[in-house]
Amino acid sequence: MEPRPQARIARLHAPFDLDRPGPTSGSPAEAKADRDTGEAFVNLPYDSNAHGFRAASASIVIIFQPSVIGTLSVRPYTKYADSWGVAGLHLSAHSEGHLTLSVARDDNGQVLDSRDILLWNQTTESDVNSGDDDGVAWPPDFQVNFLAQPNINCLVAITASVSGDQSGDQSIGPFPSWSMFWGSVLLSVPWLVAELRP
Repeated sequence: MEPRPQARIARLHAPFDLDRPGPTSGSPAEAKADRDTGEAFVNLPYDSNAHGFRAASASIVIIFQPSVIGTLSVRPYTKYADSWGVAGLHLSAHSEGHLTLSVARDDNGQVLDSRDILLWNQTTESDVNSGDDDGVAWPPDFQVNFLAQPNINCLVAITASVSGDQSGDQSIGPFPSWSMFWGSVLLSVPWLVAELRP
């Protein structure tokens, strides 16, 4: 009987292959990514002049070029820190933040697997609510598994995103009304583990 093929395990460190700062929607919005450090940052700051929907995302991308067929599991060590707030008087504001891990084929964009961690999801009216947190996104909640095939490159993206909507300041005479939101996410991926099983 032939021996069973062994899994191939690799530990990859920054710098990674690509960074994608953006896209963003609305103003003000900030998105930064740095493949050399493995960090991504998104920020939708408090702004009383902003109205409607705003969003920002930023990604660190690793390209896998398999030479054999097998099941590839990618587990990034992902640290994060977030801060958010919603406030309003007679009008509502909404804010949410996410960490997303996804893998897609380079040739046709087909998504092979994805995982999402909701950091916060808050709506407010006539009150104030805020928070901040930091931690690590751990497998199995934050890992992707997919079929690796020779000559088909796969892009694994680790993404931070923030979105929300607000009315801004709509005060009219003696009847003030307004709503605001703000939020930011910083993620850091110093290394990741890739395991290929035949």
